[in-house]
Amino acid sequence: MGKGPYFACQIRHNELYLLQHRQLPPPKSYTCHGHHSLLDNESLLHNICTYLASQALGTVTPLNFCCHVNTVILPALRINATISESTALCWLKFKLGYQSKEAKKGVYVDGHERPDVIKEREGFLEKIFDKFEQYVTCIQCPKDQASDVCMLIKSYSLLWQCIT
Repeated sequence: MGKGPYFACQIRHNELYLLQHRQLPPPKSYTCHGHHSLLDNESLLHNICTYLASQALGTVTPLNFCCHVNTVILPALRINATISESTALCWLKFKLGYQSKEAKKGVYVDGHERPDVIKEREGFLEKIFDKFEQYVTCIQCPKDQASDVCMLIKSYSLLWQCIT
């Protein structure tokens, strides 16, 4: 346990804080280097998180975020302060957990309908049917089936040996 005048001063400070706020002071590890931030205000933090959640993916920039905080959120909470773009960047990056990434349009093209793919697929199926035709019996399907011809495997084990 600590001793000396500094320790006594800290006890007195904590006692006064406890009497005034009915809770212990927040630890200095919660703030960066012991400095307080506007983000310590829970209403401000809630409004910022609501704004960020309402934005579309890839549209949040430090400049837009800074302008919204300075023109909408801070005046609504009657806080006479402003933040700079660099502060907005630090908040987004370090305190709010956002990462700066290059947003790509990322168009996925499924090429299963291209003519060359269709031709290759048909050739592959013809090879498979020619190779295993001796192991398959063709019969007429019942009327409720979608296909005209059903294939039944005569010997599953023989087919499995041919495949492997």
